[in-house]
Amino acid sequence: MLIGPPAAGKTTAAAAVAHALGRDVVHFDTARAQRYARFGYTGARADRLFEEGGARALHRYETRFEARALAQEAERHPEAVLDTGGGLLLQYADADARRVGDTLAAADLTVLVLPHAGDRERSTRCLLARVRARGEGDAATAEWLDRGGGRLIDALVRAGQAHVPLADLVVDTAGPVPTAAPGGRPPGTRPFAPLVSRVTSALADRPVRVVGR
Repeated sequence: MLIGPPAAGKTTAAAAVAHALGRDVVHFDTARAQRYARFGYTGARADRLFEEGGARALHRYETRFEARALAQEAERHPEAVLDTGGGLLLQYADADARRVGDTLAAADLTVLVLPHAGDRERSTRCLLARVRARGEGDAATAEWLDRGGGRLIDALVRAGQAHVPLADLVVDTAGPVPTAAPGGRPPGTRPFAPLVSRVTSALADRPVRVVGR
């Protein structure tokens, strides 16, 4: 499982690791609403909460569904590389925080992806710059940032730092994050060769969970 705040580089890293290991990859930002709907999530309520309370209110609503969806997908795809959503690590209810913790603990390997992992302010600035660049010209991204998105990213960085002792590997993505190859193909593993090497070595050094045993 790859965890970390938005724009940390989880998705590209997950694709590279999955390609190198010959595993499927599950991206949680894909078909997110459909995954959450199994547990009662509605887009209409999400939109209303964002209108009323901004980015933090939207996150408070969505993250509980992300915790439940993570536990379900981990059971459904025990051999896959899971690219979790950027809001996962900040939970507001003890039950959801325990659900996330238990799911991460049961994974073969948990990789925290975070730029400037030891410096909250630099990490937040880096992620904000990436979000702005990624959403350049996108009115929805601009509105999200204007309505508390920056403060939320800072809170998510804090949550990521709190998970440093709990992760099996911590990957600092302070440098430029490579993009996917044209045509939607997975990116080459070369930019993430150190991560891929560390993941394969770590997996080789620990027993891999086998479902049904």
